[in-house]
This record gives sequence, C-alpha cells and structure tokens, in this order.
Amino acid sequence: MKQLFILLFIITTIACNSSEKVIHSNGTSKTPSLMGKWEVVEANIIPFEHISYCEKLDLGTVFEFQKDSALHVYPKAGEKACTTDQVYRISKGNLQITEIDMVFIYNIETLTSDTLKLKMNRVPSYFDTMKHPESVDVAQLKKEGVKLTLVKR
Repeated sequence: MKQLFILLFIITTIACNSSEKVIHSNGTSKTPSLMGKWEVVEANIIPFEHISYCEKLDLGTVFEFQKDSALHVYPKAGEKACTTDQVYRISKGNLQITEIDMVFIYNIETLTSDTLKLKMNRVPSYFDTMKHPESVDVAQLKKEGVKLTLVKR
C-alpha cells in the first residue's frame, strides 16, 4: 500500500510539473498568462489567416485574450474584430480555439510573459489560389505550417 501511495505521488508530481513555466532568476516559477493584447511581429508567410473569418492578415494583427476566455482578433490596432464567438483554452501545450462547434489548434512553441510563438499545421485556405512570391516554397510551408511570433502590448 505504501508503494502504491509513493507511485501515485510521483505520477502526480510529474504531471503537475509538466506545464509550461517561466523560471525567474530568484528561483520562483510562474505559468505565464495569455490574457491581454498580443501583436504579431513576425510570420513565416504573409498574408496569414486566423480561422474562420480572419483572412489575409499581416504584421500588426492583434490577438486579444480576455479573462472570460473570449478571443478577439483585430487585423490592425483600432479596427473592428474579425472574429465572432471564439473562446480559447490551453491544453497540453496547445492553444485550442473554439468557435460554435469547431475547434482550431495552434501549437504553443514559446510562451513567456512577453513573447508568444504559435504554429498552425495548415496553410491558409486561399493560399493555393492566390499569387504568391516565387521565394515561397509551398511544399515546405505545408510541411512546417504557419508560424507566428507575437509580443505582448
């Protein structure tokens, strides 16, 4: 019985410590929060999209994560949001975005108090039909996905 308790304790400890945390120089750790406004400062493809109504986005796009789990995406600061009825949550290193009955997933590559790096494993739906620079390797983009770097505003 004592061995079972120790095993459960070890499993619980490992599971609780597996969340993404930032270790500060004073030795304390804290899981960073997404809440607030984040601006896209880098993307491996322009334009990019955020499913489902935000097409042809550029640098300067703002993702606003609210305390009530609502997500709003603004093509540019001060413009009207292109999202409707989206909520978010973080699960197993992924940012899950739900819109009515659809779920979209970004892989969280980095999350600190001031930097968020996301990867989506799909190319924008309109990308194959639009003209794009010859420098874009479409096959590579489909393999690597769309990568965004955001900074907290």
